[in-house]
Amino acid sequence: MIISDLPVLLKDYAPLSTKKVTWALLYAGQHDHAYTWAQVRRVEQNAKTGALQIIEFTEAIEQQFAEKPQNQFGLFDTHNDDYLLNLGLPPIWLAVIRKLVMRMTC
Repeated sequence: MIISDLPVLLKDYAPLSTKKVTWALLYAGQHDHAYTWAQVRRVEQNAKTGALQIIEFTEAIEQQFAEKPQNQFGLFDTHNDDYLLNLGLPPIWLAVIRKLVMRMTC
């Protein structure tokens, strides 16, 4: 019997706010597709919120955004890094979202 799709259980994932053991169920698809998907992602616990997150590496996405021009207002300029991290933003994403700018339409 060949099993092409399997669920993946992670034991001992415990939210930061609790001491109890928690299980997380992830899904792993067909082998080659799963490896391709996983090459640009990792699973980690957010240090601020304790949530289990699947984080996509920023290198591929960062290339899609130019540096923010000095005279343009960024979408998140009014929020400091700590505020964004407390919302659950992974630290590696700070540089990427700082490049996002507001577009003025007429």
